Amino acid sequence: MKYAFAFKPEPFGGYSGFDVYESFDAESEGNWQGKVSRGSPAYIRWAQQSLNQILDLRLAVDGILGRQTHSAIRSFQQRQGLRVDGVVGAQTDRALRAAGASPSSGKVAPPPQTSAVPSPVPAPTLLSNPEKTPLAYTLYVDIPLNIPLGKAKSMTGIFVPDNYCPLSPVDLIVYLHGFKRRSHKPHHSVDEYWRLPQFLLREEVNKSQKNVILVAPTLGPKNEPGDLIRPAVFDRFLDQVMAALKRYGPYAGGQKTPSIGNIILACHSGSGSVMRAIAMGSDTSAAQIQECWAFDPFNMGGADGWANWARSHRLYIYYRPNNPGQRLCEGLLGKSMPNVPVVKCKPNVLAVKTTVDHDELPARYLKDRIQGAQFLIDKWNCPSNETRERR
Repeated sequence: MKYAFAFKPEPFGGYSGFDVYESFDAESEGNWQGKVSRGSPAYIRWAQQSLNQILDLRLAVDGILGRQTHSAIRSFQQRQGLRVDGVVGAQTDRALRAAGASPSSGKVAPPPQTSAVPSPVPAPTLLSNPEKTPLAYTLYVDIPLNIPLGKAKSMTGIFVPDNYCPLSPVDLIVYLHGFKRRSHKPHHSVDEYWRLPQFLLREEVNKSQKNVILVAPTLGPKNEPGDLIRPAVFDRFLDQVMAALKRYGPYAGGQKTPSIGNIILACHSGSGSVMRAIAMGSDTSAAQIQECWAFDPFNMGGADGWANWARSHRLYIYYRPNNPGQRLCEGLLGKSMPNVPVVKCKPNVLAVKTTVDHDELPARYLKDRIQGAQFLIDKWNCPSNETRERR
């Protein structure tokens, strides 16, 4: 069977040269051991149980092949070096069993018979009244991550843009700031960081007119992430962001906490290592990362890991000449960088050369990058200003 995916070209500094049509042969179906077909709820429950066991995830074992299950399958395939298609065919089935899944005998344990409802995640402490400039507002909350902060505060900023439409699931940009140097002082928390004229990121989110929330934790002076890159902590961090939006933000008064939709992970300068650890980690939410944006990145690691990750995701690199972002692209290319402004390092990896000042680079390109993410909803296209599920 042939699966085909069409991608709408996205602008990248005037360039839209991504492959816009990709096709591949799915794994042959074969016969699953036992009497349960691969499309049955029983088999899907077995796959969900196996993925939870192997990847330490928290998928619902409900026999429904939904978006999170597809993402988890793709994540497993990526780690196993298999064709990344989100389909449990014969090769993926064998890999699951080889990785320690229970034998696929056709006898799959049914979902637990319980009426217990998971306890809601408590909202983090609100550190101050919402900041009203820029519009709409910014929430500052304390989500402890055991980061060596010095005189800076344990503070995560959550920016809700002007005219935000409170849909569920919620699309997020998680931004990881760079080294605390020059005007970005070691004692600065994120509230002081993005008030600096070089780092007016919230204003660029507003200009994009996309329905997306910007989240930025305060990292250490040299991007120390604390527990953020430990297993399951990124999941818990985002759970608390959702709880804050429910308690203090646009979802207050609703019956349930909103769910997480698409995630974009962005880094600047030395936080490339933090972005890599999260994107290539085992947390459930890592499977929802659609794109990574690297603004003049350092510490991104070797090309092989990114080449594997980019088989099913997109990576954008904005680099200054002779900086590590250029060397990462050269590693992906397997040769020196051609003397052109925009280079396709791999089918899903693009790099653009820039002479913009290192500190000004994220704000300079953030709006364009947000507008290029076709999966983000335009605010003018929101169904209403009431919370509702996406159709």
